[in-house]
Parts: sequence; structure tokens; C-alpha cells
Amino acid sequence: MSPAYWQKPCVVHASVELVNPDPNRTQYPYSRNRVFLSAVIAMLSTIFALTLLLSDSILVLQYFFATFIVVVITFFLKRRLYSYLVTGDQAETEDDTKRSSWKILLITLLMLVGSIGIPMLSALFLSGPVWFIMITSFITGVSISEIIIYVRSESTR
Repeated sequence: MSPAYWQKPCVVHASVELVNPDPNRTQYPYSRNRVFLSAVIAMLSTIFALTLLLSDSILVLQYFFATFIVVVITFFLKRRLYSYLVTGDQAETEDDTKRSSWKILLITLLMLVGSIGIPMLSALFLSGPVWFIMITSFITGVSISEIIIYVRSESTR
């Protein structure tokens, strides 16, 4: 007979329910790969924009200001959308489920129209550098807001 420390350890599985202590912070509903992709996109678009706009400091300042505005707007939209995605399974009644699904659909539709329609329409009215700043700041801002949401959700764990 072998000593007890040579025997295989017994593994006990227990279910643990995660409690979110801060209701303003939501759980991140997607994989970590999406965050890595967002980080790469944010870095590449920032490098690309700074490379082309570095000759004029006013354009660089406009780029950073526009990126900040996009980060703030998309952060609040995504936080709201992700809170619906995470708590969507916990809807109490059928009316709440219908109302929340319409809200998710509306927010998604507005983000889609905003990301495609606004740059296309603004190309008709704006000059080349301003249009380029809008496109690159939108790409960078959406990616940075994704990273911020992930970091906030991971800090609560």
C-alpha cells in the first residue's frame, strides 16, 4: 500500500455565481481576441493618421479631439448595449423582453447607420483632411472604447 501523498488528488467542482458589485460596470460579453484586435486596429489607425497628419499640428489636435469625442460616445453606447446583452437572459416578463430586444436593435441600427452613413454623406461636404480625420478618429475611437470597456469589466473580477 502506498502513502497517502502518492495517491491522486480528489477534485471537487463547485458552482460559483459571479456578483457584479458595481451596477455601472457590466461583464464583457465577448472574447479576449476581440480586445486584442481592437488594440491592433487602434494602434495601426493612430500610426497611420499621425504619419499623414504630422506636418500640420492643427490637424493632429483635431484628430485627437475627434477621437476623444468618438471614444466617449461609443463607450456609453456600447456600455448600454453590452448591459442589455448580459442581462437580456434575466428579463422578468415577455413585455420586458420585447422592449429590451427593440432597444438593442435600435442601438445597433443607429451605430450601423452612423458608422456607414455619416462618413459617406460628410465626404460630399467636407474637405479631404477633415474627412480623413473623421474616418480615422471613428475607427480609433470605437477600438479604444472597446478596450476601455474590457478593462473596466476585468477590474471588477
